[in-house]
Amino acid sequence: MKFVEKEKGNNRKKCSNKDYSSKTDPDSRVAQKPGKKTDLYNSTHFSVDDLNNIITDTLTVYADVTNSAILLEILERIKKRFQRYNLILRAVARPKLLFRKKLK
Repeated sequence: MKFVEKEKGNNRKKCSNKDYSSKTDPDSRVAQKPGKKTDLYNSTHFSVDDLNNIITDTLTVYADVTNSAILLEILERIKKRFQRYNLILRAVARPKLLFRKKLK
């Protein structure tokens, strides 16, 4: 299955989720992953307690959802889980590449 086809000249035909779907994973979305071809993907996010080497949350979402869009949902999920077990969330560090634009 080709996701990006060359047309006349250097123009490229864009692919969209309207044009492609997976028979085995209907929740996958068209995405370009670094170092990989454009294909149908999901995106899994992990939250880790580095001090204790514990995974505190995992969340799989559509591949076309950005990391910054999902961060607040992950934090809310962690807060609820920590409250259930009487744990305290003391600090949150974001990945270096999460925000590429300078904040004003």
